[in-house]
Amino acid sequence: NVFTYTYLSGTQLISGYTAINPSTGTTNVIVSRNYELNRNLITAITNAVGSVYSVVSSFDYNNDSTGKRTSRIDYYNSSILTNTFGYNVRDEVTNAVMNLDEQSIVYDDIGNRQTSTVNSITNGYASNQLNQYTVINGGMSITPTHDFDGNLTWDGSWRHIWNGENRPVKSVPGIVTNGTCMIEYRYNHQNLRVEKIKKELSGREAGYPMNPHANPGTWNPIENRRYIWDGFNIAAEIIIDHVNPATNINYYTWGIDLSGTLQGAGGVGGLLSDIKVSNTRTNSYYALSDANGNITEYVDISGTIVAHGKHNAFGETKFNGLMKDYFTHWFSSKPFDPATGFVSFEQRYYKPPFAMWLSRDIIGERGGWRLYGFVGNNGVNGWDYLGLLTLDEIEALYRKMVVAARKRGANIAADNLEHFLAATGTKRTLDWTWLRSFNPVLEAEKTNTKRFENTIKQKAKELVDGGSITIYDYWDSMQRASVRSELYYASGTFTVTSYGVFLLRRKGRCVEIEGDVDHYWWDPYDWHVGLSAYIPGFGNISDADALRLQSADRASSFIMDSEWSQQGKGQYTIKNYWFDSLNLKWRKPRGGSSGAHSVVVNKLGSAAVRPPASGNTP
Repeated sequence: NVFTYTYLSGTQLISGYTAINPSTGTTNVIVSRNYELNRNLITAITNAVGSVYSVVSSFDYNNDSTGKRTSRIDYYNSSILTNTFGYNVRDEVTNAVMNLDEQSIVYDDIGNRQTSTVNSITNGYASNQLNQYTVINGGMSITPTHDFDGNLTWDGSWRHIWNGENRPVKSVPGIVTNGTCMIEYRYNHQNLRVEKIKKELSGREAGYPMNPHANPGTWNPIENRRYIWDGFNIAAEIIIDHVNPATNINYYTWGIDLSGTLQGAGGVGGLLSDIKVSNTRTNSYYALSDANGNITEYVDISGTIVAHGKHNAFGETKFNGLMKDYFTHWFSSKPFDPATGFVSFEQRYYKPPFAMWLSRDIIGERGGWRLYGFVGNNGVNGWDYLGLLTLDEIEALYRKMVVAARKRGANIAADNLEHFLAATGTKRTLDWTWLRSFNPVLEAEKTNTKRFENTIKQKAKELVDGGSITIYDYWDSMQRASVRSELYYASGTFTVTSYGVFLLRRKGRCVEIEGDVDHYWWDPYDWHVGLSAYIPGFGNISDADALRLQSADRASSFIMDSEWSQQGKGQYTIKNYWFDSLNLKWRKPRGGSSGAHSVVVNKLGSAAVRPPASGNTP
């Protein structure tokens, strides 16, 4: 299929997309979105199928003056269902009527639940000083436990074992008998789950573990699921069935997610299709979703609904349809594990009945006091990226860094970060005298002038008496700012490209030298996958957060530069090979260009242009 997106005129807002089979010309899916006239808030989504237009589902939204959704009207299977939402002063969902269920929640001042009532069933919650639930009673009767790293180890049904990197590696049911299944997990270096192994117990003898002579039995694999990733989206899921030997593969097609980019929202709302390949057949299914990126239907190529999911305000999902057990991606377009009830975000696991993450926020309290909270208890209006900070939280954190930097007197670093958040992408020219106050910049300048001097010596030796030559040359010196200096936070690794034009004239044994050098300091203000930096008062901040802002067009990289010039004048005295001497004096630098920069570029061409057109640092 070819998926084609359309945009609201004059904007970057997606107005819909179609899925068309290029070999037959058949239109299989038609999705449309409507927005408020003066705000980029969605008012309606319609999911339709077939060349003969047939609506599968649609959602109409009403928003209040602050942008919060007050109601959603669902149209599905010839029925109409009205959902309504209420909030407290912190914008937490306190009332939600969804899917014929009425839920009301009371929170403490930090955001932990105190009570939650669904229809006539009420659960009470008790929290400790770490904002972990310690008792849930009423409709549920659970005493959750956590390890010393804050990871959930008992959720009332399953015991979870975690490794030293705070990743769950095993989930075992609370009651274990022959036929019980447990689940093991494996991860790659990016904390992405690459395998889920389902094992079944057999051969356990009665009396174990109290009877030391009883056979404990063995856990035998019955299913392996292996995941191939494209960034933070699962591109393929390989399912190895050990009971009925077979290998099946699910191929996932991803498009533009809720951020308006390919992965700015971590894929939420971006899943387009699930192609299931077995030993005997290949079938394609299309994923349809609501405005939050929750998948509500899977349809086959004929337009028949094969699975349907109804999600409440916190991600609890009710499934129906003949193939409801054959699909994994549902709430927030993330994989759902029906055994444990987890929703597997890329960096953390979420448990909808508790409306909490299984582990603490990896950045600690910088993401809020409630380390287990899900989108500020407002899943009606928000979505989560990978189980990490939301884009609003990242931007707020960066703006706090700007304020902190100014209090420390680091105004250049603060200006750069503010310019990044302004998302204009325009170049910033820094004060050259400020740059030269840092030793690494002086070292780069010195390195390049020494290179010019070596070139001058070589060319001077080649001159005949009465001869002259003009040298056009340039050198790059890459340096790294000293850790914890302001230049480290304003730039990091930078390049000084020095452009030189020198006139050499020989008279007897003396070669007269005069010339100009333009020192051009430059650096892309950009970010790199896998890197992080320590920010005083904030800890280690991952570059991945800044990259997320960029991919959502809420920030933009830019070029920083500055330029200053020096004049050089002196002599090279030719005595013999061993005793030649260079006496070249460099005058005090001046701001701006002497003209050498443009002369060298015009003479030597694009190779001398900095930053290079490829964007790569030389």
